[in-house]
Amino acid sequence: MSEFMEIWNLVDKTDPAYTKRVTQRGGFTAIDAMYQTKKATEIFGMYGKGWGLSKTSFNFSMMESTGMVIHEATFFYTKDDKRYEFPIHNAIKPIMNSKGDEDWPKKVETNTISKALSRLGFCADVFMGDFDDQDYIQERINEEAMEKAEDKDAEALKQ
Repeated sequence: MSEFMEIWNLVDKTDPAYTKRVTQRGGFTAIDAMYQTKKATEIFGMYGKGWGLSKTSFNFSMMESTGMVIHEATFFYTKDDKRYEFPIHNAIKPIMNSKGDEDWPKKVETNTISKALSRLGFCADVFMGDFDDQDYIQERINEEAMEKAEDKDAEALKQ
């Protein structure tokens, strides 16, 4: 396995139990944010120490013209006692249909973390469209059941 793909190959497959189908905006598969947080913690260590966001800020310069607030941050992670980082940006409309959303900072931060993790391969099968294929989802369900089974032989027979 190439060292460049090491992290990707550890985290690219998503447990279907932590996804749900969303019908809005044309439909997509949503990934549970805490699942991604758990996987990142398993790989990098504690949030804020082994991985996370730093230099995070909100840019309101487009609020009047577009209704958007830009979230600017640096995503970092540690591997083999070395720190790696890259810039990540996101946007959100804190006011929709003249109604404000007091949770918008939390929502955009969570989405920014998800997007940053996706750059490292976390849940790549969802982002690459594999979850649009029911056969793939069933295969992942079977793989996860096998991985979690105490009696592997019994689970293999069941499947």
